Amino acid sequence: MRRLGFNLVAPPESFWVDGTRGPLLPEEVARARAWGAQLARAVTQRSPGPVACRSDQRGRGRPIGRTMAHHSVRPRGTRVPDGYRLDSTTDLRANQRAATAIALLFGSTVAAMVVAALVLDLPVVSSWSTGTGVAITVAACVATMVVHELTHAVLLRWLTGDRPTVAVRLPYLTTGSEAFLTRGQAVVVALAPLVVLTPVLLGLLRALPPDFFLTVYVVLALNVAGSAGDALQAQAFVTLPRAALVRDDGERTSVYLPVA
Repeated sequence: MRRLGFNLVAPPESFWVDGTRGPLLPEEVARARAWGAQLARAVTQRSPGPVACRSDQRGRGRPIGRTMAHHSVRPRGTRVPDGYRLDSTTDLRANQRAATAIALLFGSTVAAMVVAALVLDLPVVSSWSTGTGVAITVAACVATMVVHELTHAVLLRWLTGDRPTVAVRLPYLTTGSEAFLTRGQAVVVALAPLVVLTPVLLGLLRALPPDFFLTVYVVLALNVAGSAGDALQAQAFVTLPRAALVRDDGERTSVYLPVA
């Protein structure tokens, strides 16, 4: 709206509605009127110029628009207290630069794992038939992708209390949540599968019979390489201001900063 020449006279507000189209829940009507009165006062007190305000409807159980939060607040749930504004939104799938970086990091990780297997002369030969080995390895890879995303989901649920969603968006599985995270929480959630699953898989390499070595090694490579996007996200989160809040709904990552 600012790029079109409009000025926001107040931060967006959230209201609960009944169903998808509304109407407002009875207890929200008075609050909506108060917000409208606040907008009217703000408009009359500002200098002349085009102004804009925003309020969207999403349905019961999900807030309309966004509220804001003071920078000292640790959010829990899908609503942010007063004092924050949307700073940026990134869609990794639509961002060609990010997609290229993820693909390069994924490919280089897989290549490094292959080189390591050859240089270290790892026992990648199995007594299984080719068909059996391929079937077991493919099943293990699919299971690992699911566990990878569930690791994100479990940690999100524990940190926020909000129920996350896991979806198939080929060629990826994605985990998202309507909840807001602090910068540190966002980094922890992003890196959790890499940090948790890597030592488990390394332990399985040592504990399981030699026939399983190649399968587990492929799964290990998949998990590490598949964490490329997570690692890039974590790196981006670390560079955010300490007071930043992050929301990743599985498709887009939004960053909120305190209002100056």
